[in-house]
Formats: sequence, C-alpha cells, structure tokens
Amino acid sequence: MDDAPSLGIDIGSLGCRFAARQGDRVLPLFLPMQTAPVTSRERNGSLAHWKRQFGRADDATTRPRLEESVSHGLVAAQQQFGSPVEDVAIAVPACFSPQQRQILYEMAMRARVADVFLISDSVAVAADRSRELPEGHLLVVHCGYSGFEIGAISVLRGRIHVLGYGGGLALSGCELDRRLFQQAAMRSFLPEQTVVNRSLTEEAIRVAASRIRNHLVRHEAVQLRFELPAGETFEGSLTQTDLRHLVTQSVEPVLAEINRVLGEARLRPTDVTEVVLAGGPTAAPGFSDAIARHVPKTVVRMHDWSVAFGAAHLAGNMTTSRAGSPAGLALYDAADAEPVSTQIEPQLPQITIRIEAVDEPDAKWLASANSAQPPRSETPPATPATSGKPAAGISASLTRKLALRSVETAKNLIHQGRLKEAVQHSHQA
Repeated sequence: MDDAPSLGIDIGSLGCRFAARQGDRVLPLFLPMQTAPVTSRERNGSLAHWKRQFGRADDATTRPRLEESVSHGLVAAQQQFGSPVEDVAIAVPACFSPQQRQILYEMAMRARVADVFLISDSVAVAADRSRELPEGHLLVVHCGYSGFEIGAISVLRGRIHVLGYGGGLALSGCELDRRLFQQAAMRSFLPEQTVVNRSLTEEAIRVAASRIRNHLVRHEAVQLRFELPAGETFEGSLTQTDLRHLVTQSVEPVLAEINRVLGEARLRPTDVTEVVLAGGPTAAPGFSDAIARHVPKTVVRMHDWSVAFGAAHLAGNMTTSRAGSPAGLALYDAADAEPVSTQIEPQLPQITIRIEAVDEPDAKWLASANSAQPPRSETPPATPATSGKPAAGISASLTRKLALRSVETAKNLIHQGRLKEAVQHSHQA
C-alpha cells in the first residue's frame, strides 16, 4: 500500500524508542510501555545488562518483554496513521551477535509485516541527518548507555553507503555514571567501604548516577546528600568542570577508533563534510570540543530520537521503492528525548541518595567508592539511589520485606499471563 506507515525502532540499553513514517511525515510514538528490560539476574546472583542476556537458552524474560514492546509500537503506528505497518527498520545494538540479530529479525517478522531491515545506529543517524544534508561524507559518533559506535558514511542523493564502521565499550553512559558517582562519593567524604543491598538498590543506584550526569549537562553544579542507615549524612557537590575532566580522560579510545574507521574508509579528516553526534553522553561538557579538535569540521549534535527517526525514514524508503518509485537506497546491516537544554539555572539542584542496610551476607555488595579498582565489567555501575528521605518508622528490614512481597505479586501476575499488569505493578512498586 502506498499509504502504509513504516516503523523505526531504536533498541537502547535502557529502553526502546519508536518513530513512524507515512509519506514525508516522521513522528515519534509515545507508548505507555516502551522500555526493554534493563537488567537480568545471572545464576550467580549478579546483574547484567539485558542485551547480554537476550537470546540465551536460559533467557525467559527479555525476549517476551522486548517482543511486547515491538508489538505495542506496531499498534501505536496503526492507530496514528489508520493503516497497518508494512516495513520495520530496527537499529541493532552494536554488541548483538549474529545469533541475537537473527532472533530479533524473526521476532519482528512474527508480527506479520512485509519486511524487516536491520541497520546500525550510525546508519540510522546518518539517514536522519540526510534529510537536511543531502550529500557528503558524514562521521557519525553515537554514544549510548552501554558503548559507542563510529560510522564513516557517504550520503549522495538518498543513497547511504557505509565506508567504515567500529565501536567499543570504553566510553558510555554507564562508564561515565560509574566514574562520576565515585567522584561524588569522594567529594562527600563517604566512607570508603559502605554496604548496600545490591538486589534492592541496583536500579535506583543507576538512576541516581544518571541523574547526576544529566543535571551537570544543564547546570553549573549539583549538591549531593548521602543518607546512611545509622542516621549519618554526608554532603558534597560536583561541577560541570568535574564532568568535563572525566570526559577528557575517557575520550581517547573514541578518538583512536575514529582514526581507525577513517583509515578503513580511506578518508582523511579534511575529507569529512560534517561530524554528527548522537546519544546522551555526547551532550556531556567537553565531548564535542574534543571531537572538533580531532576532526576540525562542523560538529552537529542530533536530538535523542535521531536513531528512531532515521530508522523510520529508511523503512519508509523501502516501502516507497517496493511500491514502484525507486528510492535509490543502499542499506548495510553493520550491526553493532528531548533535546538537551544548556540553560543554567541559578538554584543548584539537590540529589538525595539513600543507602539501604542489609543483614544477609550473600546479599551484600561492597561499594569501594574511593578505590581505584573498578567493578567487574559484567556488572552495571554500582551505587546508590534517588529517593528523598526515608519515611519515619520504616526500617531497612521492613523495606526489604515489602520489596520482596512486591516481587512475588509480580511473579504471580506473570504466571497468570497478565504480563502488562505485572510490568505496571513493578513500576508502581
């Protein structure tokens, strides 16, 4: 159908973004449930990013949740445009293996669309940018929560060619948050060894660390307050300069990979038309400056929906081509929101971080915030949570019991086939 919408999906570490295209219109789809599972529990009790779990034989959680997210996107696109989706383009995570990509492809095809295309994040960003820059050599630098990706991409009258491709894990939102939290703990004189309940606070810790980084993107400084179970409090602050120093120390592997990718593409820095940045970590102070010094060309930072928009744009081109109007598009499967405001507010935001006490030895995690030894690479950044002060009279043990009861309730809902209610219950809890 000429008027059939197409769907673009950005599969990120912390969730999925969806955009739909019909004709020349590309719109974001805001879904009530659009997040992929953030973490999954390993057999040894540790937590790992869901992307490492996806497709494994013992994975009984991430695949159905991701499949439900994709189904919600298809339904939302049909409701938005009044006709079912024909083609889907999925920006595949850089860390996905060929087996994981095949599972993802088959999962999307089960939704009975005409075709599914797997592309890289950098190709999607280049496609989004090509709507305003019709030709040139783009150097795309995409940094997500779990890693970064570099693409040297040629755009010429609607055709997209990947000339060079690479990436790594050295600079990511996850790594920046971990190092930034260590800095925050040191500035607040938090005791070097503080015991936290990992199983209950891991996700809240991640959110707290990300909030610190996001605040420092928009504000000159942020005040911190750590509340320990014994009633002790530790206060400190971080500035944009602190975050800038961390970025400067972390960006070298990205610059080295840029050199390698440009060499693979047989391009010199002077051959690059434009440097295109995408992903949350690229908004950190000092990042674009470091890239601009390395590749002295115009640097453009795309909005946070750029991957989803670009994927929808490419999927729409494939739909148009099949309808009889060749779009002249070359796709390469080289797998791997809001615009950030720079306004500085006069009042410093304050983040309160609460650390839970625990009793069970096997549930303890030792946060060596002042140690130079980083946590093991397979575990997400560890550190505390983002709620206000704990309610008076609620002990740590009672809090733990309530959390465990909530988990059991969610499990019962899942066993009854009420997955959506289980997800909503876990979010409310």
